[in-house]
Amino acid sequence: MDQRKYNERYLKRKKQLKRRRMLWTILFVGLGALLAFKAVSFAKDKLSEDHTLTTEVPTETTVVVGGTESAAETNATNQTDQTNNTDQTQQTEPSEKLDGQFVVKQKDAWQYILVNKSNPIDKTFAPPETFLVNGTYKADLRIKEATRAMFDAAKVDGVTLTACSAYRAYDYQQKLFDRMKAKYSNLSDEAAATEAAK
Repeated sequence: MDQRKYNERYLKRKKQLKRRRMLWTILFVGLGALLAFKAVSFAKDKLSEDHTLTTEVPTETTVVVGGTESAAETNATNQTDQTNNTDQTQQTEPSEKLDGQFVVKQKDAWQYILVNKSNPIDKTFAPPETFLVNGTYKADLRIKEATRAMFDAAKVDGVTLTACSAYRAYDYQQKLFDRMKAKYSNLSDEAAATEAAK
């Protein structure tokens, strides 16, 4: 008799545990699905914000996408053609094409210089005037106000920005490279240069 009651209680308890496990599983699966949905929504929003940010350009810059002029550029070109027909002496400001996507007015071109291993900058390059970021690193004076605004906005959001590098003269960058290369003195000169370049 006692064994039968024990078995009944055991089976009842087992069913209760099974039900609880099912409920917990359903709960966790539901929460996981909800979190996945939120993550995907957040990623989509972030991507659309980033796309908006990356497609915004200074007001004087004309954007050419896929070799097709935007409506604004077409209107501007039509207006320029009409103006040139009436006054041949007026000249448009020269512009530079960067990577076939942007047409940048010459006076703004300094903002769009790509520098990397494949696009080295001239050894004599230097900003015309500099200021000190956080009182430490030299940067182009033309970005002073924007830099200050960025640091101030970050501070309002409770974020403290710290500059860790800015403009470097060619000679200083060469010293840094040579110092890194010296760490691989056990290798050939070419191999040490390759490692240092990483």
